[in-house]
Amino acid sequence: MRLLFILFIYLVLEFWLMVAVGTHIGALAVVLITLATAAIGLSLVQRQGLATLAQAQEKMNKGESPAGEMVSGLALFLGGLLLLIPGFISDGVGILLMIPGLRMWLARRMLGPITRSSFTRFRFHGSQYQNGRTFEGEFEETGADHPRSDKKNQNFLP
Repeated sequence: MRLLFILFIYLVLEFWLMVAVGTHIGALAVVLITLATAAIGLSLVQRQGLATLAQAQEKMNKGESPAGEMVSGLALFLGGLLLLIPGFISDGVGILLMIPGLRMWLARRMLGPITRSSFTRFRFHGSQYQNGRTFEGEFEETGADHPRSDKKNQNFLP
């Protein structure tokens, strides 16, 4: 019930702010600003999302935990979603979440207690192809529990 009340207050404030701004600059300008922030948000999410993904891949290749990049990517997704929602309050919070330094600060704040307790006990192992060695092999399942894959046992069509 409390969450519903907070959502109601947020929607009332968002609507009131859009009407107040619309009386000063016009309804068409408000619609154009809303569409522009949505387009800018999509562009920023795409560009910064790829950079965050590359940073996470680099950390995994070094054998480090990409937890910070994962939280940063989640904040980036949330910021892009907020930029897509019409309204000036959601756009303001969405723009703040698009700032890389703020996202990393938020990730450090959220992961602080977790990294001290959990990630210090475990080491993330990098890619299995890190040294260029690939091991190939074959296996066969046998026994009564595993049916053999004979052509007569496979029914591809009903």
